[in-house]
Amino acid sequence: MLAPPGAGEIDGLSIENLFATPTLSAHLASADEPIPAHYHARHEETVYVVAGRARMWIDGEAYELEPGMLVHVPRGAVHSVEPEGPSSVLSIFTPPFDGKDRVFLDAK
Repeated sequence: MLAPPGAGEIDGLSIENLFATPTLSAHLASADEPIPAHYHARHEETVYVVAGRARMWIDGEAYELEPGMLVHVPRGAVHSVEPEGPSSVLSIFTPPFDGKDRVFLDAK
């Protein structure tokens, strides 16, 4: 879902890379358009909702997100996001995310 600037950008999604250590990376992501279904083969993602509301789908199950909520996306879990308007999250990846491990599902 997140990437360094220029790496597999998604319309309606802006990302600020906050920091990285040898074991994780943290990003502030803001979205106002849907983020299509995708998964990360080598990364786990933990998302903390900072602002806004959204519906997040993880492996076919819907979660209604609002500020203060924390969601974990296991490695390999298919997930997508449908913001109800401008939304911001703190996203933490383990291991550090390089923007290359994002596999989108084909729309058929």
